[in-house]
Amino acid sequence: FKEITSRFDDIADGKNKFLLQERVTVRERSAEVAEWRQTSSIIVEPKVYGRENDKEKIVDFLLTQARGSDFLSIYPIVGLGGIGKTTLAQLVYNDHRNLSQEKSVMP
Repeated sequence: FKEITSRFDDIADGKNKFLLQERVTVRERSAEVAEWRQTSSIIVEPKVYGRENDKEKIVDFLLTQARGSDFLSIYPIVGLGGIGKTTLAQLVYNDHRNLSQEKSVMP
């Protein structure tokens, strides 16, 4: 506890030394915009075109190489906005092989 208190004191001294000021900035967003941006695991479109190969590669990786790992890992899907990153993640999440594999592991 003394070490933590000492560290907080050091941080406060640094704030004063560099004349830093506390300022709170709050940006309000309308509820309509926030709700529109919400995502879930549900795929909105009944058929998705052009992502089957990407989905297969990710699912295969997760069910083979990543499955035996003892560590929790994060695998990002990156790219420009609007290219289907969220849709790809939804396809992987909803793949029937993932569900059947997990059910066999659970008691």
